[in-house]
Amino acid sequence: MELPVTTLRCCARLILPAFLGAAAVLAAGRSLHQSQTKPTFRAGIDVVELDVSVLDKAQQPVEGLTAADFTVLEDKKPQAIVAFAPVHVRDAAALPATWMRDVSPDVTTNSFDEKRVVILALDDATIVWSGPCPPAPATANAPRGIGGGVNPGSGRTGGAAGSPCPGHVDLGAVAAVKASAHLAIDKLGPDDVAAVVFTGDGRQAQDFTTDHASLHAAVERFGAGFDPTCHYFQGAIDTLRMIAKGLADLPQRRKLLLFISGGAPVNMGNGMFLAPMPDSTPKACGAIILDLMKEVFREAALANVTIDTIDPFGTHPMALTFLQALADNTGGRAIAKTKNFEAGLAEVFRENASYYLIGFRSTNTAADGSLRHLEVKVNRPALEVRTRKSYYARSATPTPGPPTMTSSVAGILPNAGVPLQVVVTPFAAPGSQDTALAIVLGVGRPSDATDERADDVDLGVSAFTPDGLPRGSAHSVAEVGLTGPPGGPLQYEVLSRLDLPPGRYELRLALHSSVRQATGSVYASVTVPDFTKAALSLSGVALSLAHGATAAPADLLEPVLPIVPTSQREFQRSDRVTAFVRVYEGGSAALAPATLHTRILNEKDEAVADETATIDAAAFAAATRSADHRFDVPLMTLAPGDYVLIFESATGTAVARKDVRFTVK
Repeated sequence: MELPVTTLRCCARLILPAFLGAAAVLAAGRSLHQSQTKPTFRAGIDVVELDVSVLDKAQQPVEGLTAADFTVLEDKKPQAIVAFAPVHVRDAAALPATWMRDVSPDVTTNSFDEKRVVILALDDATIVWSGPCPPAPATANAPRGIGGGVNPGSGRTGGAAGSPCPGHVDLGAVAAVKASAHLAIDKLGPDDVAAVVFTGDGRQAQDFTTDHASLHAAVERFGAGFDPTCHYFQGAIDTLRMIAKGLADLPQRRKLLLFISGGAPVNMGNGMFLAPMPDSTPKACGAIILDLMKEVFREAALANVTIDTIDPFGTHPMALTFLQALADNTGGRAIAKTKNFEAGLAEVFRENASYYLIGFRSTNTAADGSLRHLEVKVNRPALEVRTRKSYYARSATPTPGPPTMTSSVAGILPNAGVPLQVVVTPFAAPGSQDTALAIVLGVGRPSDATDERADDVDLGVSAFTPDGLPRGSAHSVAEVGLTGPPGGPLQYEVLSRLDLPPGRYELRLALHSSVRQATGSVYASVTVPDFTKAALSLSGVALSLAHGATAAPADLLEPVLPIVPTSQREFQRSDRVTAFVRVYEGGSAALAPATLHTRILNEKDEAVADETATIDAAAFAAATRSADHRFDVPLMTLAPGDYVLIFESATGTAVARKDVRFTVK
């Protein structure tokens, strides 16, 4: 069955931003060179990569296995294991300080390392109804509520005429989606990157981030309200296909896709719909869904993506086989027939917290795109091995040319041709209603760097709304004279500025290095505040490092920032680091004194620095209604480890706070 052109346009507009927006930023972390221990797993493009979970009778992960304990069969033929690494993800519950889970790094990188990637796909396109239809409203003009279909907070109505329950939104299912998604976010480890994707309204999505607060906020934007018609079922399933396809080029890692959905009421054997639908040819539509499912399985196998499913209705037999099939065919679990999502999610994250990366080079060298069946065995009794059951061989493809700056920011994933990290700090723009973004782009030092010559760099910055619409750009060319200090993580830093009105944006940055003759890109999400309205607010926190990597143009940010900021967040105890923050009192009320409490907490949640200052009303500049504050970070007194620097200001009943993480080596 061919979809009407109008429907295709609708679904593309709503669903594509849901994925393209959320999959754009897959790199978020502490720095280009992390200090944590990482598994060694190096495999060429001709190596098939598997992540394998091994569980005991109590469904607990089994650790301590070696490559010799595993046997990999492809189409029943043994394969030689050429790469192997055990992976153990830090558990959020095991962290000694809560801030280590809740405070996200303010640095975004294009370095992937071996982070675990988690995608929460919330099916707002089809979660509209369940069970018998509710009673009709008493009058034709009665407001639409639980029996009539408005989901409070979403602004969208559900169920058009002809739907199983016209205008009915299942508020219980909406609440269950949010509850299960919040539970999943709380189980994320500190090194996980996660995104929230919507199958219907992609404008509500959250790009990949380590910031749990942003993920929770995106979940709260969930609301059902589309029609549960065949077209939307198809769109929801195709969103899964696009997610898997977009993750195919990621390096080896555990990629977990958690699909929270009532599923599709279709017979997985013959494609027949099991519920009345307003579509004129439901059987043909069901067959299309089956074909889309096969494409999902194919893309998930190519990308090594595990799909776990949750039925928010708890008991939804019409869609149970659909959700079970998604999980079974990708090595995941189906959480169904229950409203106790905690137990099922605990199993999912426990299994995904300790696993093995295995690479083998297939004895079948044909690049024919064929489906090949897999079986992984372990030479110990009574153990369960969970991994994908098949994969598709790569097809012969032409070798792409070198990336340009345009192509580097056009893809779903950033280009790591030049190692980059970026910090974006908002400040009020003098004389403007817009907010100035102070952008510091750190360029990583190559492992074989010996060239101390100046580098001519070309930097482009573009901002996009959650809808994918362009909202501003900046372009600059700079000559960077000297490289950073020997042994430092950064070779140099490039400064830029972009002024934007308040709102949510995705920034895409591309840099071309003349010395390296290479291009790299990095993507970052940013929420631009309005400093003119809030009674009290704080700018972002900028850190300045004396004798750090050279930054150019050094005077670019002087109109908004009196220091030269750095993107570096790992320091030696001998370094001299100054933190800068600006306090704003918005509105038109008389300026009032404010307190500014500054603390540093260590990994034990202990305060290792604590001071409070009073900012007199006279200290606020009348024109900008702002006051500056500097704090010299006492690195010499800090033991090696991770820390959080906290600025908290108060005046009257208004309170504002900003946190920044850093590491002492």
